[in-house]
Amino acid sequence: MVRKIIYGAAIIFCLVGIPQMPEIYYTYLKVAVTVAALFAAYELIKEKNLLWLPFVGVALLFNPLFHPPLTRALWIASDVVVIAAFGWMMLKAKRKLMM
Repeated sequence: MVRKIIYGAAIIFCLVGIPQMPEIYYTYLKVAVTVAALFAAYELIKEKNLLWLPFVGVALLFNPLFHPPLTRALWIASDVVVIAAFGWMMLKAKRKLMM
């Protein structure tokens, strides 16, 4: 249940962040996505799944302390990729509960 909330929050933050928003919103988005990505990486490391590496990359890209100089179009593209990645993690968590 906690997994779904964390991944769902990251998805919602990214979806809402696609249209132009105030700058403070993107700080909250970066914090939420960084926390969710680190949580996903931790979950995948416990499973000995090498897909934890892209989630560490997401955490580095979205961390609120270092701001990579990306254009708006690249940020939107990264939001779409992150939405797909966390959607996959939600489906993975759902399948794990069914087993």
